[in-house]
Amino acid sequence: MSPQTSSSISYMRFVALVCILLHHSFCVYSGWPPNLNVSSGLPESFQVISSACKGIGLIAFCFISGMLVSYSFDKINKNSNVHKNWIRFILKKFKRLIVPAITWGIIYAVFFNDYMIEYSPQFINGTHLWFLPMLFLLMLVVSPVMYNKYLWIIPPVIFCCFFLHSYSRTTNEFVIYFPSFVCGYFFSVLECKGQRCGSFRKLIYILPIAGCILMYLMLSLYYSTLFSYAIYLIVVIGLIITFKHFSKAISSFFELSPIKFATKESFTIYIIHQFVIILFSFLNIAFLSTASAASVIIYFIVTFSGSSAIAYIFSLLKEKYKLIEYVF
Repeated sequence: MSPQTSSSISYMRFVALVCILLHHSFCVYSGWPPNLNVSSGLPESFQVISSACKGIGLIAFCFISGMLVSYSFDKINKNSNVHKNWIRFILKKFKRLIVPAITWGIIYAVFFNDYMIEYSPQFINGTHLWFLPMLFLLMLVVSPVMYNKYLWIIPPVIFCCFFLHSYSRTTNEFVIYFPSFVCGYFFSVLECKGQRCGSFRKLIYILPIAGCILMYLMLSLYYSTLFSYAIYLIVVIGLIITFKHFSKAISSFFELSPIKFATKESFTIYIIHQFVIILFSFLNIAFLSTASAASVIIYFIVTFSGSSAIAYIFSLLKEKYKLIEYVF
């Protein structure tokens, strides 16, 4: 991975984090998760902005994850024990995604039982933590490619099965974000190998990327909202390319200490932020009880700064207590 690509991924991760935190700041007033401390009701213009933030943020996270999985597969020595590497990869992702989802889901259910929606299992899929098992499923489904590139036939088959008959929220969301994840995977392949091959080979790498965008357009025939996801995916690709080619010009902003730290600890901030939002709503501040541009911005600032502060404390604890690593 080139330094420019590494920087573009970091910059995109920060943009995705900001989008999700802003989306959930809007969600305080839209009834997700249920919040008894504010008046539900989000103006239509705010709903449009919130939906765009959600789409760009989650697609960006999936796209980046697909890129990183591709790089990790590329590093694997094909002459080594691939089966052991596969087990190591799955266990690592299980520890990284599922263990924190279960741990913090239980904490969420114990303290904020009234702030969940009805998805099973509710303590994970009824909270913002639903994204973690879905991301793990994406990585699990794509993992056979580690053995042989011709096993790429497996992920689309599983996608079609889930599309035809979804079993849970995890598989529902899998269908929605599978194209973004796969697009990120092949985008990284294009970046790594495209410079060393001819035009025909480049076209082979570009076709799956175009296919992922087309997949959203086709899915929009069944879920009309997914038409916008094709646009969001194009936006994410455009931002990644822009960040890569102008990394030096914009590095002064993204290298600012608070932004650099938030990017580094984006996973911890994602887990913590909804707790901060709910706790802040407990203050019952009168002028924050209804949706307005000012109230959403205040929620965002408090969420970002509060989550970053808690993430900083946990980063210090991780250096002293290794057990903390298992929940972040």
